[in-house]
Amino acid sequence: MWGGLALMLLFSTGLIAGLWSAARTPLQTAGIGALAGWFAAWTAEASLGSVLAGLWSARSLLAHGLAPAENEARFVALIADSVWSIVVWVNASIAFSALVGIVTGGFGGLLGGLLFGKRSLARRSSPDPAFSLRLSALMTLSASLAMVVTVTVYPLLLSSTQNAVTQNAASLPGRPALIFETPVAIGLLWWLFWVAMTWNALRRTPPGMRVGGSAGLAGFVCGATYLGVWWSVLGGPFGGRLSGFADWAIAILLTAVLTLFFLLTGLIIQKIVPAGIRAFLRRQGSPRRIAWMLLGLSLLTFLSVFGAHPEDGWHTLWLPGGLLFGVLLGLDALRRTRPLESGEEPLSETPNPLGTVFAVSFLTQLALLLTSAAPLALVLLPIVMIAYLQPGGAAPEPAKSLADIIAEYVAVPLALSVYLLTLGTVFISLTSAGLRWVWRQVTAG
Repeated sequence: MWGGLALMLLFSTGLIAGLWSAARTPLQTAGIGALAGWFAAWTAEASLGSVLAGLWSARSLLAHGLAPAENEARFVALIADSVWSIVVWVNASIAFSALVGIVTGGFGGLLGGLLFGKRSLARRSSPDPAFSLRLSALMTLSASLAMVVTVTVYPLLLSSTQNAVTQNAASLPGRPALIFETPVAIGLLWWLFWVAMTWNALRRTPPGMRVGGSAGLAGFVCGATYLGVWWSVLGGPFGGRLSGFADWAIAILLTAVLTLFFLLTGLIIQKIVPAGIRAFLRRQGSPRRIAWMLLGLSLLTFLSVFGAHPEDGWHTLWLPGGLLFGVLLGLDALRRTRPLESGEEPLSETPNPLGTVFAVSFLTQLALLLTSAAPLALVLLPIVMIAYLQPGGAAPEPAKSLADIIAEYVAVPLALSVYLLTLGTVFISLTSAGLRWVWRQVTAG
């Protein structure tokens, strides 16, 4: 029953998105519907789906309960099994939900385009190439950051798990390398998607189009939010020791401080860059500057991935192949764009700053929630239970029951999704719009 209802919601989301978009053909409405279904499915996944996958993955650990393991080998087996299962199956759930959302939403969009044709509500709107380019370029920046973090962290988890299993003659449910491969594969696909979207937007954007500076400020704010939320709420010196309100107040304060720092840094850079260089960059035009950014980000991501753990990067062909494909798209995007010709005037900017920062903020927070789904499950389930599973003596008096541990695990991702996808998105959007106004006032003239 619930599965059928979820499919109907995804289908309806794709149908409505296709009808309200600027798509002109049934195939285009299918693409818009697939995107809408994908992001809708991931919103549900970030709030509940990955939580249920984490509980299911830790079922052997939860069935054992808060009691000492029989011996060290059994203790390592329980922890290693839960670590492998959580990382692999939570990420598999993320991938499966994306596939279901794309197929179901795409079918809804296609059906809407075929049935309604020229009566589609999409004919009321027109394409906005500047918005598409701002959105895809900033999401490429966000996805690059997430990719580098993922490739840096998971090899460490893989190595520690393998060492523990080898030393205690234990075994894992599947190939150990999947601890590294499953999250990295999802991160790579997310990164490649936005690289391809930026490449496609650059193909369709006139050379003189003013893309606008609001995207840069949105990126600064999103970056500050990453640092603020993670540092003060999840892993910083105050994480878990203050009330929920105090934690989030500190996160907002830190976000504001970091945002102002980024703003001042941008102003200083603008002042110290020679006028000749600024004139050269203006002659390049916004699309060509973004093409250079795309190529630079692709190369930097490629080098960062293999600079962090080269021995873990090259043992699969799909990882270097995918990163190299992103670099080639960056090169082709640069080839397709051109500087402004002599006497050519830039086109007026399409005004949609709030729409840009809202979309970027929501998608960045969504990616953050999904990236943290498996780590949250690891921290709140097996790591919390380690103290009670240690063999060789009576278990300490539990500060919480197993039911309390499960309830807290379920509550934290739900609270994060509410804060980040609703309040956080609104806060970031309004802050970015305000910063854009401040930037224009300070740099006027």
